[in-house]
Amino acid sequence: MTEVGYSNIYTPDGLRLLKHRRFSLYSQLLSGKIAVELTTIATFDNMPAAYIAKGRLEAEGIPCWLKDENLGQTDWLYNIAVGWIKLQVEPHQAQQARTILDTDYSDDVDMQND
Repeated sequence: MTEVGYSNIYTPDGLRLLKHRRFSLYSQLLSGKIAVELTTIATFDNMPAAYIAKGRLEAEGIPCWLKDENLGQTDWLYNIAVGWIKLQVEPHQAQQARTILDTDYSDDVDMQND
């Protein structure tokens, strides 16, 4: 596991976790031993779009998770049943994450190609 995307994990009282504790927290989150409240900021009907958005947030330093990402790989009808692939962040970063995802860079790309 790399530190990318998980370098700014905070405890509920706002203290930043030390590096050796981050991996422990991440593994406990994955195993379901502890629960963290997450906010869904976007939903996707396909994996590539979900991973592009996740990569954009991680590039900006916002840790994020995809919920139900592998369920749709089994059978795409499961995506409909569970409400698609959900991109989730911690509640205090939800507004910033939405702003990042809503930013349109298409005009910048067109100018660079001219």
